[in-house]
Amino acid sequence: MSQKSEENSVKPIDLQNGLDLLAFGSHQMRSPVVAARSLLQTVLGGYAGSLTERQRDLLNKADQRCGQAEEAVHRLLAITRLQRGQEAPFLLDEAVDLVRRIAEEYATRARERKIDLTVEIPSVRGHVLVGKALFTEMVQALLDNACKYTPDYGSIRLSLTTDKTTLMLTVADSGIGIPEDMRKKVFGPFVRTSHASHSSRPGTGLGLALVRAIAASAGGDVRAVKADLGGAEIVISLPLVR
Repeated sequence: MSQKSEENSVKPIDLQNGLDLLAFGSHQMRSPVVAARSLLQTVLGGYAGSLTERQRDLLNKADQRCGQAEEAVHRLLAITRLQRGQEAPFLLDEAVDLVRRIAEEYATRARERKIDLTVEIPSVRGHVLVGKALFTEMVQALLDNACKYTPDYGSIRLSLTTDKTTLMLTVADSGIGIPEDMRKKVFGPFVRTSHASHSSRPGTGLGLALVRAIAASAGGDVRAVKADLGGAEIVISLPLVR
C-alpha cells in the first residue's frame, strides 16, 4: 500500500476496553434516537397533516419505544461515566427531604393504578457522598421498576433508615419478584429476569445496573431480596459522612 493510500485510509478507533466501546456506541445512538423522536412528535402534533386513530396509535407506540431507547442511552452514558470515575461526587445534604419529594411525585401514578404506596421515613438528616442528580436518579430508577412490575391494586413500600454509619434506602413491592438465582445477576447491564421478559412491561435491563453504579460511586452497595410484600425488595446501603 502506498504512503498516500495509508494516509487516506480510515484508522480504527482505539477502544481501550469495554467501557470505551459502550460509551462510543451510546454516543452514536443518542443523536439518531433523539432525532427520530422529534420527527415522530412533529407528526403526532398534526404538523404533517391529519392522522387516523390507527395511525396515531401506532405513532404513539413508536414514540414510547424511542423514549425507552433515549432513556437507555442516557443510563448507559451515566454508567460509563461512573465506572470511569468521571462523576465527581459531593456531599448531599438533607437526603431525607429529597426522598420525600420524589415519593410524592410517584404517589399520583400509584393512585391511578390503585397501588398502595407507603413511605416510611423518619425525621432524621443524612449526608452521603453522592451528587443530588445521581441520588435522585437512583431513587427514581427503583420506583420506576416497582411501579412497572407491580400489578394494579398492589403495594409498594419506600423506606429510609439511618444509623451512626449508614443510610439505608429500601423499595419493596408485591410484583413479579426476582428469582433467587438472579438476585445478583440483575445488577448487570441488559439483564432481565425471565419473569420480566415474559411480562407485558417493556424494559432495557439498565435501571438496576445504574443503581449499582451510583451506589458504588458513593462507597455503598445494593442487594436484592424477597420482599415481605411478596415481590422484590431492593436495599441500598450508603455510608454516612460528617
